[in-house]
Amino acid sequence: MAMLLLGLDVGTTGVKCVAFDERGVIRARAYRMYDAELPSGGRRELAPGEIWRCTSQAIAAVAAAIQGEAAVLSVSSFGEAFVMIDRAGKEIGPAMVFTDRRGENEQEEIMGLLPEEEVARICGLVPKGQYSASKMLYLKRHEPAMYENTAFFLLIADYIYYKLCGERYTDYSLAARTQLFDVEKKMWSGRMLSCFGIPSEKLSSPVPGGTAIGRVSKKVAEELGLSPDTQLVTGGHDQICCALGAGMLPETPVCSMGTSECITPILSRRLPAEVTLRHSFSSEPFFEADTYCTLLYNACAGLLIDWFFEAFAPQARKDGRPDYAFLESKAPRDPTRIMVLPYLLGSGTPYVDPRARLCIWGLDAGARGETVFKACIEGLSLDQRLNLSLLEDSGVCVSGLVAVGGGSKSAFWLQTKANVLQRDVLIPECNEAGALGCAILCASATGLYPDIRAAAREMCRISHTVSPDMQYAQAYAEMSELYKGLYHDCKRINDSISG
Repeated sequence: MAMLLLGLDVGTTGVKCVAFDERGVIRARAYRMYDAELPSGGRRELAPGEIWRCTSQAIAAVAAAIQGEAAVLSVSSFGEAFVMIDRAGKEIGPAMVFTDRRGENEQEEIMGLLPEEEVARICGLVPKGQYSASKMLYLKRHEPAMYENTAFFLLIADYIYYKLCGERYTDYSLAARTQLFDVEKKMWSGRMLSCFGIPSEKLSSPVPGGTAIGRVSKKVAEELGLSPDTQLVTGGHDQICCALGAGMLPETPVCSMGTSECITPILSRRLPAEVTLRHSFSSEPFFEADTYCTLLYNACAGLLIDWFFEAFAPQARKDGRPDYAFLESKAPRDPTRIMVLPYLLGSGTPYVDPRARLCIWGLDAGARGETVFKACIEGLSLDQRLNLSLLEDSGVCVSGLVAVGGGSKSAFWLQTKANVLQRDVLIPECNEAGALGCAILCASATGLYPDIRAAAREMCRISHTVSPDMQYAQAYAEMSELYKGLYHDCKRINDSISG
């Protein structure tokens, strides 16, 4: 019997639910944005009730559109953050997002007990305060009553499944973002749990992404308007789901251009621990046995562009969102020669430095908003060019990218990216790669396709390709060489002023 495939993409700014048919054609979609303010003072958190409110509203809107058709649902979510659940099954306190700086001191304390090389070998990560474990330890140290009252720490997708069916499961890729998971053995690490003092009983059961875990409860199905036979399938970390939803093309990873920007190559084997430590390139389990993904990311890409419009071009907004066309029509086509270190709230790879901040070099009296706007886009692209060059030095070839997310709707941004990277940028027919990745997992888990590769081949299609303008190759090669030293040139001042 035909059924619809529901992909639920839970992000840091809102929740998207998309219904696909078995060919990957969108039948319905809904989006709900959180009612949340920009954080300050090193804190960044979301209210679990707000996450569930937006999630339930998005699902209900899609359920109304598909009118009770049989469905199977899977969840993609951002990593690291967790929801605390008490013994009565109720939420406790806010969820700390990965850019929240609480837990950094606790991380340093633990690293006095653990060699970095051991953490990288077990967890496939560079030990940092952004991961779940250090934040759990922060709560244990500073909020002991809250910690003791916590029966379960649920990662965001785990939390959604718990609300939908009452069971506690996590997939391997999300578990890998905790700094408590052994990425080779695919189990909670006794060594890491012991060092952080976190009992495994407080964590969800880890299973592969694409595992059928039951059905939506009758009560929740009625409340949301879903078919009572709606099945649930584990999804994964949002970037890993995007990698699947982009079609798994050889040497052409997805580039998700949202609030953050992340290039997510699929690897035939995990990266060596020394590469992980040198460049902060993680190794997260992918949905096929013995395969992994790594993340090349900037934590505030879309956020930087939104900030630029809010601060310098408030007139260039439509319905509260940046109107790219307003500045793109005036922006120069040639390279700007303005250097932007695009770290509004800390850096992603290869530095993962929470003290890094936005720096702009090369402005003069002739600079205009549209030129600085393009320079910000160039800076984001140069940041990823640096990441890609370091990855290729580690033996992973990337010949092109599949661009998805809000930023990929800007033809100007895509052309600038292609020019800076000197690589083709492919645009898929479906821009909802995270949700489509979930749908692919659903299709495979329910037997519509024999495996995820077969499903991806049928459900992912490329619309067109943006090729680089070769006349700018030399200029961007020169800017790239300058960019390699920009972080280090700015580090002393950034360390002093960001605390």
